[in-house]
Amino acid sequence: MPIPKDNSNDHHFSVNLSESDVKLLYNALKFYQEKRPISGERPPEQQEPTNHINSMKRILFAMIMESNYHSVDSV
Repeated sequence: MPIPKDNSNDHHFSVNLSESDVKLLYNALKFYQEKRPISGERPPEQQEPTNHINSMKRILFAMIMESNYHSVDSV
């Protein structure tokens, strides 16, 4: 089993995104995940971990759902 990459020195960013920006990022991740090459077709250092992609998709999806919830609440 490979040793997971140490992400403790990763840079962190704070950004302001509109709802349409979040939807675009979610759809781009979803499309990439469906179309990306299987793991043996690229060197391991160029292959993004599936669990990282899924984690990012869950975060973006939660943001979309929260926005939908609040937009229904305001009607």
